[in-house]
Amino acid sequence: RVFRLAFSMMIMIAVVAGISAHNYYNVSAASYVTIEAKTAIEYTLNRQGKVIAVTAIDQTGKKVVAEIKDKVKDKDIVAAITKTIPVLENKGCLTKGKTNEVVTSVVSKDHALTKKVCQDVKTCAKDNNDVNIDVVEATMNDKKEAEKKGISTCKYALIKKLKTSTSSTTTSSTESSVDEEDVKKYEKTSSNDLLKQTKKSKKTKKKASTTQTMTEAGEDSSTSSSSSQTTTEPELEESQGTDSDHPTKSSTKQAKPEVITPEKKVDEEQPTTPAKQGVASEV
Repeated sequence: RVFRLAFSMMIMIAVVAGISAHNYYNVSAASYVTIEAKTAIEYTLNRQGKVIAVTAIDQTGKKVVAEIKDKVKDKDIVAAITKTIPVLENKGCLTKGKTNEVVTSVVSKDHALTKKVCQDVKTCAKDNNDVNIDVVEATMNDKKEAEKKGISTCKYALIKKLKTSTSSTTTSSTESSVDEEDVKKYEKTSSNDLLKQTKKSKKTKKKASTTQTMTEAGEDSSTSSSSSQTTTEPELEESQGTDSDHPTKSSTKQAKPEVITPEKKVDEEQPTTPAKQGVASEV
């Protein structure tokens, strides 16, 4: 009896573990991909990368979802987006016969999964000649904040990146927050235009930073050169010294000894006749 009870418990544990594993890999949401093209469609993926749900935030998007939800279920993201593109064209969200710029955002519960899904999404551009796809990485917090403000995760992430790129007080390690005023400001701006503005702003900011660095390097070089010259001149003067410290060639030349001839010697030895002098009178 004890054996049967233990056996039954083991079976129950195995069943529960199996169900949990199934839910973890097949039912639980692990990633979210939003595609922006005049409307926003969000795909929910499990850990196997299969679509388990698709949603929209506006009326046009809801019409698209109604047509694709059965087609994309249990498909990988590449197949899901490929099946969605013709429907977006039919709804006027994309232009037929023209290369369309599409922006997508990717949110996952871990960094490695985010990178994998991003790579999968980029593959869509190779399989679909009608679209160029830009991928924006977002966070779970971005998704939560976007839902509160009634906009897509993709647009929220792009507004945040644009604010960060145009701010003079933020760095690569910090990001600006998005408030209601920002949402209202960019309400009618497409995600594609937001992306273009962000890229342009980053390029301008990088160029300005490079110019400033070169200017500072030039000033440092000039200061260093001036300092070196100031130090060298006194040393040069000290090494030269004064004229008295370094006698010239002419001053160091020895005088030749004077040669006295016999005639001259006689003249010098012969006494001279004294001149008449006045006599002093004595009383």
